[in-house]
Amino acid sequence: MFLLPRQTLYLRLSARQLAICHVQSGAQFADEPVVALSKQGRPSQIVAIGHDAVALGDSLQWLLVNPFSHPRTLLADFALAEKVLAYFIARVRPRRWWPQPFTLILHPQDKLDGGLTQIELRALHELGLAAGASKVQIWTGATLSASDLLSATFPGALGELHPV
Repeated sequence: MFLLPRQTLYLRLSARQLAICHVQSGAQFADEPVVALSKQGRPSQIVAIGHDAVALGDSLQWLLVNPFSHPRTLLADFALAEKVLAYFIARVRPRRWWPQPFTLILHPQDKLDGGLTQIELRALHELGLAAGASKVQIWTGATLSASDLLSATFPGALGELHPV
């Protein structure tokens, strides 16, 4: 068992949806992990994320990209995935003049056949750090309940907390 710090975020990752919860406050946010990129002006400028990006649609002006959609692995584009995670984190973290460090529990839910490789674990760990977390834990298994998260118990029968 590990002790939860004052700020812990639980993020469930899939190619179809990202769902994040601030454990202590219960604040939640879920959306599609889709990014609309501008085809004009600065290259790869993010115009919108989530439902707003989907509403724009693919066109001559915008390119829709899902950084979590790849045939073999959950992480397709590290740089865009980092921006999407930072966006989701900002939606649930309390706004403060001096932001507190936080722990991010990443829960990948797609492309888990055969388990995660050390490379995938490392990439997810680095992704969480790049998005602003001071500590990253990776959980595979059943969805953790609010009581599991608040008590900082990660039931071994339900999954595995991966050391990185």
